[in-house]
Amino acid sequence: MLDKWFEISCVLSLKFRVCKSNCMIIGRMYKTKISSMLIGNHVVKWCDCTKCLNGVYLVSNSDMKFDINTVKRCYRQHCAQRNAPIFKLPRGLF
Repeated sequence: MLDKWFEISCVLSLKFRVCKSNCMIIGRMYKTKISSMLIGNHVVKWCDCTKCLNGVYLVSNSDMKFDINTVKRCYRQHCAQRNAPIFKLPRGLF
């Protein structure tokens, strides 16, 4: 299937950025080791999770799962910064 995509993209003068592409398995066989996939002569790497939205990761598993821990961490950091003092008073002032 990737071969067909590659052929069509060559005809349409489109380029795949293999460095920004990943392969992932979702479903019962997500732990299966599969041979390398190629786009043209370039190997597409396999991964366990990939970023699909800003801070949201799609995780390889038996069913579709999303990891939002990055979003939670950024939210907590933002809240912690908002509660921080805007300026510091000199010591001994009060």
